[in-house]
Amino acid sequence: MTTKIYAKLKSNSLIEAEPPELHFSGFELGKDSLKTLKLINISSEVVNIHIIPTQTKHFQTTYTKKYRLIPGLAYTLQLSFCPDEWRYFYDCVRVHCKVDTTLIRNCASTNDES
Repeated sequence: MTTKIYAKLKSNSLIEAEPPELHFSGFELGKDSLKTLKLINISSEVVNIHIIPTQTKHFQTTYTKKYRLIPGLAYTLQLSFCPDEWRYFYDCVRVHCKVDTTLIRNCASTNDES
C-alpha cells in the first residue's frame, strides 16, 4: 500500500480528515510540536480503514487502531514534529479503505506562511 498512488486529498466518500492538512510553523530546532488529526467516518456504514503513518524521522504518528469505525465516529491521531535543521519539511498520512484512498499532507516551515 505504500506504493499505491493516493490521488484524493483530505477526504474520500467514506473518510474525512479534520483538519484537512496539518501545518507546523514557527518551530524551534530540537523541540517537539504536537498536533491532532481526526479521521471521521462520514459514511452511513461501518468501515475498516488502514492507516499508513508518516514515513520520515521528523514526523511521528501515534494512534490506537480499533477494528472498525462506526458512522460518525473518528480515529484520533497524534502527530509530533521535531526538526533538526532550518528547512521545509513534508510528510503525509495515507488512509486506505475498501472504496478509496486519501492523502493528508503534513508540512512544516520556519514561518507562519505555510
